[in-house]
Amino acid sequence: ISIFTNPSLANLQYLCESIPNIKTHSSTMHASSRLTLSIHLLILFAFFLAFMSLALFIQYAWLGPSPSLVVPISMSIRWMQLITTIFSFFLPALCWALLRRHDSPSPLATSFPPSAVWLLYGLGIGLLMAMPNAFLTELNSLLPQPNWAANMDKKIQVAAYALLSVDTPQGFLVNTLVIATAPAICEEFFFRGALQYSLLRLLPQPHLAIWIGAVIFSLIHFQLSGFLPRLVLGATLGYLAYYSKSIWPSIVMHFTNNLLAVSIYSIAFRNGNIEQFNHISPWITCPSALISIFLIVSFFIRLDKKETLTRISPLQ
Repeated sequence: ISIFTNPSLANLQYLCESIPNIKTHSSTMHASSRLTLSIHLLILFAFFLAFMSLALFIQYAWLGPSPSLVVPISMSIRWMQLITTIFSFFLPALCWALLRRHDSPSPLATSFPPSAVWLLYGLGIGLLMAMPNAFLTELNSLLPQPNWAANMDKKIQVAAYALLSVDTPQGFLVNTLVIATAPAICEEFFFRGALQYSLLRLLPQPHLAIWIGAVIFSLIHFQLSGFLPRLVLGATLGYLAYYSKSIWPSIVMHFTNNLLAVSIYSIAFRNGNIEQFNHISPWITCPSALISIFLIVSFFIRLDKKETLTRISPLQ
């Protein structure tokens, strides 16, 4: 107090000499916090591997080493898919959140109720992403792949087609739960709620954190033929969660994206042209994709400018 009430030269000199020490102490504390967060991030992936291994063990015990994927597949496989999604993503995120339970704001960004406006944004962007996804899937198919990756992709595609191929209302409702709802909630808790939360605090630039999270999101699906569309989808989900400061809008967007796939595949399967659906002409997808990408990028640029203005204080 005496420094500011009696600003003599000696007191000012003492204050200036103290500032470096204060900064050093602050940076040391910050480094300690970053180390703890890094360890917790590694633990998050340890939880992922542990729970996914447990899900695989349950699958082996329940369905055997090679469950049949002949259409129509059994309901047991669909329920096993639901269990795998919950175990691989939702449970690790919850365990990680317990480690970070004293953080403020909430590490999973699940404040409730969510903003209705942001939920509508999530719905709109989810619908707009349909054409970019189709175009990027075609573009991705032109890229060369090693044999092991191509063989893995074929197996995953066979499993995906078997899951998506339904022609009854009951099957469609089950797929809405297993393929649209559960992945949207569980994966957003893991990737945007836990992973992106950690990366945003560990890395100097939010854009870098969001795109690294998107790369991990795409790679962890183990399907190189869908790397590009999932990369862009993951980044879009990341930006939506970042600017809204909540994972609920990204959950709505993720759900919308998945539900579109479930609906279109269901219609295509009933009409017997599911293979034709997988190869939409680029002359159709490219213009639509460019328009959609332009609208989405413009929206995020506007949000980024608003975010920058909000951060600038009168002192700065």
